[in-house]
Amino acid sequence: MTAPVAPTSGTITLDINDAPRLQHWFWRVQRLAWGLLALLAVAAVAGLTGGAGYFAGQTVQGPAFTLEAPSIMRRLANAAITIAVTSDAPQAVVQFDAAFADAFQILAMTPPPVSAFATPEGAAYRFDLSGPGSKRLHFQIESDNSGRAAYSIFTDGHRARLSTWVLP
Repeated sequence: MTAPVAPTSGTITLDINDAPRLQHWFWRVQRLAWGLLALLAVAAVAGLTGGAGYFAGQTVQGPAFTLEAPSIMRRLANAAITIAVTSDAPQAVVQFDAAFADAFQILAMTPPPVSAFATPEGAAYRFDLSGPGSKRLHFQIESDNSGRAAYSIFTDGHRARLSTWVLP
């Protein structure tokens, strides 16, 4: 075995020609990893990993309400469902079906409901909208489960069918 010889011209050389097949394979793997990282960053900015972004939420327009809910969220992370009541009714009844109760927990409601009661389809909440202020109802939710949750929310008898992907 001979000792390495220092270059005489004053430049530093790399021994990339020692194993060119290995080096080319390593460069391909490295380029693939950078591409996957770029795709993950684009997906996160678009909202496909939960949180915020164009694809993270869904809006349902009903005859007396506008409902905003997450379409993608993370497991054990807070998310919000907002219902803007557009009718002039002094009260609103919001009902969540049994599939919603299986997939999510309601952590907080703003404003607080006047009453809560059970129905054959699920749980319902009555809200007083007669005073001054906003006619927006906010529900903070979270999920213990991962996967797709299909559920319905009824607002004053009108059904909104929704689906949310819960990521681990």
